[in-house]
Amino acid sequence: PGLNVEGAAALGDALALVQRGNGAGNRSGLILLDRAAAEAAVDVGAAWTPALVRDVRPLEFGAIGGVAYTPTDAAPLPDGGLLLSLAAEDSPDTYADGACLGSALACLGPDLAVRWLAPLPGDAKIEGVAVEPEGARLRVHLVADPDDPNARSPLFTLALDPHTGALDP
Repeated sequence: PGLNVEGAAALGDALALVQRGNGAGNRSGLILLDRAAAEAAVDVGAAWTPALVRDVRPLEFGAIGGVAYTPTDAAPLPDGGLLLSLAAEDSPDTYADGACLGSALACLGPDLAVRWLAPLPGDAKIEGVAVEPEGARLRVHLVADPDDPNARSPLFTLALDPHTGALDP
């Protein structure tokens, strides 16, 4: 019932939008738009219409402590897939903050099927992800949301094997 687009990434000729399905009754999903048409609409200040939508795919990543992992951001991968940041936030709706039980990374292959999910240590609510290729590995930058206007958002960097999800802090 509540739209909560929290991430976007260029994906070939598509623009991938990530719907975060946290809160009661909501579902996570990937919305693929025609990238050229979306960019053209932005260039002239036109509204995006349903004609831009190419595909909508549901996303499910399991749960921790009974709270679903939901996507918070997306970054394109060199192989044409996506790396998603996920958070398990115990919240009654899409806007209210709740306790974060943990975060994870998930890899979608070029076919957009889930390849792997890698839980992250700690309970920081990861809400941003960026990727830099580094040889056979990826350098991944993650930003957390402390849900406190007086606290700085921490930035974490780690090395990642894109094929297995193995992390090197």
